[in-house]
Amino acid sequence: MKDNSKSVLEKVWIIVKKNILVSATLVFVVILLVVSLGIVGITRIREKKARERAYAALSDEEKALLAQDFTLVKDGYDFVNKAMTDYLNALASNDQSYLKQNLFSINSNELDNIEVKSKYIDFYDNIVCYTQQGYEDESFYVYTTYDIHFIGYDTPVPGIIGLYYAKDSTGVYRIFKKNHMSPEVIANFYIAYMQQDVQDIYNQISLKYNETLESDEDISDFMIAYHDIMNDDMVALNEERERIAAEQASADETTDNG
Repeated sequence: MKDNSKSVLEKVWIIVKKNILVSATLVFVVILLVVSLGIVGITRIREKKARERAYAALSDEEKALLAQDFTLVKDGYDFVNKAMTDYLNALASNDQSYLKQNLFSINSNELDNIEVKSKYIDFYDNIVCYTQQGYEDESFYVYTTYDIHFIGYDTPVPGIIGLYYAKDSTGVYRIFKKNHMSPEVIANFYIAYMQQDVQDIYNQISLKYNETLESDEDISDFMIAYHDIMNDDMVALNEERERIAAEQASADETTDNG
């Protein structure tokens, strides 16, 4: 009888010991979990404070850059599309009055260059405008893709141009080319330009341009010689103007002497 009682007691003690071990293990796990969560919480608080300190150390321009939305929008603003379409049409037709009125600045050499190129351009079509938020309020970086048709050639050539469309000091929207952007704007523009979706568009146009030239030998030969043709025509234009100016000066001198 005693042996049986002892056997029962031993079994009970074994069960109790096992439960004690299990309970201890569970307590240890819970403690470890609480400590881990506490460490994670402290780490997150420290990281948050570090981010806050880093943000406070930024300049106003750097804070504005973080808040700037570089999302690319396709044909999202009718008035921007109209401005870019009118600009390209003015290039094709050598509408210097429009260019002087709507570009922020344009010099005589640029106008001469447009005059020379317009003699070879028939028209632009397939115009698409991709916009990003610009550096200033209510301003846009505009990447305009198009097909340019040259006089005497059947195959249009794809192209792209990046411009800044913003209000001037009088509150009127103007087109800014890169050489007329302020240092702050152009630095911001290049950040916008380097966004992957913008680069994808430039790469697509570059690929289409190469494919176009590979598919048409005539337009390929013209485009290869294009810059030399423009340079020669610019030289001829300047020489003609110098000749006319010299003739006018000679006529004026003759009149004065007479």
